[in-house]
Amino acid sequence: MNTLKKILLFVLVTTSLNAQNLKTDLSLMPWPKEIKENTTKFNIDQNLAISINGEDSGRVRNAAISFLRRLTDRTGIFYNEGFCCCCR
Repeated sequence: MNTLKKILLFVLVTTSLNAQNLKTDLSLMPWPKEIKENTTKFNIDQNLAISINGEDSGRVRNAAISFLRRLTDRTGIFYNEGFCCCCR
């Protein structure tokens, strides 16, 4: 009986570790039902700009500024055009 418990514990641990390894390749939350990967790259450089079309909402503009500041903090890239380019 003791051996059976050890085998069952071993199987549970190994299956849970394998399930976690599948999900750690991509850091996504919530986990999508299906993922299709390709080799396309999205390069971020200092020429990145955000265009806001339509009414100049302060809330949207502040979100764009917050996004670019966070991106700057994470990448270390400073952008040529400031924080936001608003177009109508």
